[in-house]
Amino acid sequence: MLAAVLLGVAEMEQENRRERQAAGIAAAKQRGVYFGRKPGTTKAKPVRAAELRRRGLNDSEIGSALSVSRRTVQRYLVLTNDG
Repeated sequence: MLAAVLLGVAEMEQENRRERQAAGIAAAKQRGVYFGRKPGTTKAKPVRAAELRRRGLNDSEIGSALSVSRRTVQRYLVLTNDG
């Protein structure tokens, strides 16, 4: 029963944190100091991911080579129409 109460309190705090964060972002946007992530910003080169795919590497191997996740590799391959 104690665990259920603690879980409920944790969920309420998480919801409050999300609301405070969203309010802070909205206020920063109004002041013009929050712009979010710049479009096209990537951790590695999507073209390099496509090149490694053509060499026969799988998503996990490409991710290791580029230091990104397998899912990020899949996104890169969609960007380069090589997926």
